[in-house]
Amino acid sequence: MIAAWNWAKRYLPRWPKENPFANTEKQSSEEHPRYIPPVEDFWTVFDLATGQDKIMLLAYLHTAARRTELFELTWDDVDFAGHRIRLWTRKRKGGREFDWVTMTNELEAALKQWRHLTPFPQSERVFLCADQNPFCREAYGKPFRYRQHWLPRLCEKAGVPRFGIHAIRHLSASILDDQGYPIATIQTLLRHKNANTTSRYLHKLRGMRTALDQAFTRQEPPSGSDDVVGLASPAVPTGALPTAKRPKLRLIKSS
Repeated sequence: MIAAWNWAKRYLPRWPKENPFANTEKQSSEEHPRYIPPVEDFWTVFDLATGQDKIMLLAYLHTAARRTELFELTWDDVDFAGHRIRLWTRKRKGGREFDWVTMTNELEAALKQWRHLTPFPQSERVFLCADQNPFCREAYGKPFRYRQHWLPRLCEKAGVPRFGIHAIRHLSASILDDQGYPIATIQTLLRHKNANTTSRYLHKLRGMRTALDQAFTRQEPPSGSDDVVGLASPAVPTGALPTAKRPKLRLIKSS
């Protein structure tokens, strides 16, 4: 309410200057720690996912992107030559801004594969609604807006506790933190302008995570899988793609 009133003061002529909500006392609230899935649960859900869902899960883990940042991702934002992705955010006071983040080898290979397999090759968007069930027919071929039930349903099907998209961002940070990476490295991944924000972020994560294995690494790929993310297609020779090991992040400073 305070922010809305201040916005009106700035843009609406003759709007009262005194904000009646400014002196309102803060109400007490209870803070509940965000559930962060064990990395094993993430890979269980990942292995169950197919097609575009699999690519999106990998992208969320390897970039720590916020939900809408991948919803709005375009192919112009994917720089294969520079091995990086441009993510746009509205989380800063300056309005809509972008950061370049690096692509891991596996994510780069998966996105190249998806570029050939997407059912919407003419679209500028990387990810679009491809569900054809009765509830999604009107949204077919259109950009995502919410996808509220997508991950919970996958979790239920996989038999693991529910987690959401933003929990994957926390998981990406906690994996690097557990592996002993410095705050500056994690700050680069999360794209926080202030290192104190990252410190507070990690402080909330510590003490409530399940012990993790190797950062973004699985000991063995699923049996019978010889392509990057299980999207083998005659149009894309799988023999030309790298093996399905999970590499550690290759991080570069934002430009």
